[in-house]
Amino acid sequence: MSKTEHRSQTQIEEAKRAGAERKQEAMKRREEFVIKQSEAKLLSNVKTTQELHKEREEMIKREVEKIQEESKKMMNRYMDESKKRAEMLEKEQVRKLFKE
Repeated sequence: MSKTEHRSQTQIEEAKRAGAERKQEAMKRREEFVIKQSEAKLLSNVKTTQELHKEREEMIKREVEKIQEESKKMMNRYMDESKKRAEMLEKEQVRKLFKE
């Protein structure tokens, strides 16, 4: 093997080693990046106690309003039915009076 062949073979081997080292470094950086991204996702999902209390209070408020609305609807329905019943009774009494 001549000096130039030996030199080019040596350069090729050094280039391969350098490439392998760069690849390892890149893989390590990628792994660190992935870990940081997953940590960021975890941290973004964590809520403070105040946020949790606020959400809880809002949820309770919505449920109370919903129950109050249902109660109003039921009361209105009951009142309508009571009026209809009273009208029917009154008509029945009027009809009985005219029959007699």
